[in-house]
Amino acid sequence: PFSCAVAVAAHLLRVPVRLSLERDVDMQISGQRHAFLAKYRAAVLPASSAAADGSTPPPKLLALDVQLFSNGGCALDLSGPVMDRAIFHLDSCYKWPALRVRGRVCRTHQAPHTA
Repeated sequence: PFSCAVAVAAHLLRVPVRLSLERDVDMQISGQRHAFLAKYRAAVLPASSAAADGSTPPPKLLALDVQLFSNGGCALDLSGPVMDRAIFHLDSCYKWPALRVRGRVCRTHQAPHTA
């Protein structure tokens, strides 16, 4: 919001103009990372009984159902691609036989968030 005022001042004065904001003001007006909320349900098959050598196999992942909510701020900007990437990487290194992920970017009263 201040870049236009600085550009006008530089044009009128014909010299470079610098504007330094207090740290707390700068943090309030500049974009932050997108905050996420995830609501999920997971299903696992419990580990079976111990083998003859005493080891127990790990539990098996069966299904994951996730709803992602992202705080996009008051303008969409890059919130859509950020949500796409979050959905794409949600399963991480795990192999889920059944996976359902839904994402929603939420409009809020905050400043737009940046990627």
